[in-house]
Amino acid sequence: NHQLPNDMQVNLFSTPPTRKDGVLVLGISGPTRAGKSTLTNALKGATGVVVHQDSFLGGGEEPSSIDWRSFGKAISKAISAAKANSLVIVEGFLLFSSPSVYDICDVRVFLQLPKKDCYERRKKTKRTGLAGKAFDNNFEKQIWAAYLKHGDYSGLPAITVIDATQKPAAVHQSALTAIMTFKHGLMVNDELDKECQQETEGNNKTTTVVMDMNHDGNGPVAAAP
Repeated sequence: NHQLPNDMQVNLFSTPPTRKDGVLVLGISGPTRAGKSTLTNALKGATGVVVHQDSFLGGGEEPSSIDWRSFGKAISKAISAAKANSLVIVEGFLLFSSPSVYDICDVRVFLQLPKKDCYERRKKTKRTGLAGKAFDNNFEKQIWAAYLKHGDYSGLPAITVIDATQKPAAVHQSALTAIMTFKHGLMVNDELDKECQQETEGNNKTTTVVMDMNHDGNGPVAAAP
């Protein structure tokens, strides 16, 4: 039983993984057949590293089915091993059930797929061994019910929701836009930090000059405000 105690409030990254400059962590989630793997393959490129949550799935559709601790270790390892300025992609249908995984992702993408489309795609492409009413009952009572209870992250903050009924190219472009927006925000913050640092250094130089001018032999005297 891999269910995390205290409603998933376990810190999987108590020791934060070491990151090289420019390493970005992208989380991709969404219901079954929403196109998570397709988007992952389109984004990872030659240097991207991917951690699939399904590799740590013991069977079932609920968070308790995931070996979260092993999953967390794999994410840490991937981040630490990633080359500078590369992308680490973490994907899975229960990805953001863990606050630790949510927090470690710089960019979060949720592929939203209506029930009808999800049903048709899964029926067409997923070989479950079920057919007819058995398939319908499984989808209704297990797959979709678990998604609504555990996997619909569209209402969480700081998540880019993408319409997964679009063509893959459009989904890809929306995800790229989310990544570029995040990177732009980092650049703006870096520029603001530099401006603040320069302003602080300038103020320090001015204070030093004023103190020197007021020196009377008994120590520096700061100028009155």
